Amino acid sequence: MKKPSKKALFIRIVIVSTLAVGLIAGYIAYNLYSRVYDINTSFPEKESNYFYIHTGATYQEVFDSLTKQGFIINKNTFDWVAEKKNYKNLVKPGRYKIKGGMSNQQLINLLRSGNQTPIRITINTLRTKEKLAKLVGSKLETDSSEIIALLNNQEYLKQHNLTSDNVLCGILPNTYQFNWNTSAKEFFERMIKEQKKFWNKRRISKAKQLGFQPTDICVLASIVQSETNKKTEYGKVGQVYLNRLNLNMLLQADPTIIYAAQDFSIKRVLNRHKAIESPYNTYKYTGLPPGPIVLPQLEVIDSILYSTPNEYLFFCADPSLTGHHNFAITYNEHLANARKYQYTLDTAKIFK
Repeated sequence: MKKPSKKALFIRIVIVSTLAVGLIAGYIAYNLYSRVYDINTSFPEKESNYFYIHTGATYQEVFDSLTKQGFIINKNTFDWVAEKKNYKNLVKPGRYKIKGGMSNQQLINLLRSGNQTPIRITINTLRTKEKLAKLVGSKLETDSSEIIALLNNQEYLKQHNLTSDNVLCGILPNTYQFNWNTSAKEFFERMIKEQKKFWNKRRISKAKQLGFQPTDICVLASIVQSETNKKTEYGKVGQVYLNRLNLNMLLQADPTIIYAAQDFSIKRVLNRHKAIESPYNTYKYTGLPPGPIVLPQLEVIDSILYSTPNEYLFFCADPSLTGHHNFAITYNEHLANARKYQYTLDTAKIFK
């Protein structure tokens, strides 16, 4: 057999070397591609696919949490891509929704962007600032103790024309979206922003026409809302209390007594309840109590602001127990209504 010439041998060597280099380059390219773009997320056996990064967390803490919670399949490739994309210096706190089938590129881009999934918080008929703090603290990174400390900070609240007693007047019931890492101060200032939107020039003007500040109307609305669940009666009940306030009469609102007792199981206010020593006891002290007894709905506030004037000074629950009330101008007329209602309670054996 004829030996190949030196030229042909050289060509073979070049071809083999080129193929070898190509294969090595291809392997390296494939390895790099797979590190960056191959699927590297899975879902651990838990109820949520949300990943939380606390404020001030380091990359190592994020990496350890992702690994421990089972979000990433290959931790080595994730760590390699994170270093190449400088994520180790770009950690951002928040709540991130991780989808199954994400690559290292997609996951790191998400975490590095700070594009977190917001939290929805529904605030409705809360009775105390402690309840508000507990609700918000259970949803956001900020602790409930930080929120309650802010709600009791008189110097801070003074900037917003509020006190620790009427601070709930700075909160409007609604459903809001927040980033999970929202601080206590950021939360409250968002609430103040929403409050200022609601209390526009027209509403403030209406409150002043009635002789009150927005916080006063908020406190009054909280009493009205606790007195009746009939929307058609909001304005009428509110007007009764406005009439009493203008005459410097005691409001004698049973819901304020229940609030003062902090016993919301009371169905019938008795004389012993009326003897409770509290600024919320409107059987003892004239004027409005120092703060709202519940977070009032916006429609109750508007019903008071735009209520039709009347001459009623009294109202009493209707003995039909349908939630409606009977209104009276004179005390004697009111006593007659009250006796009918009390008879109904006695008959139903409701004594407390």
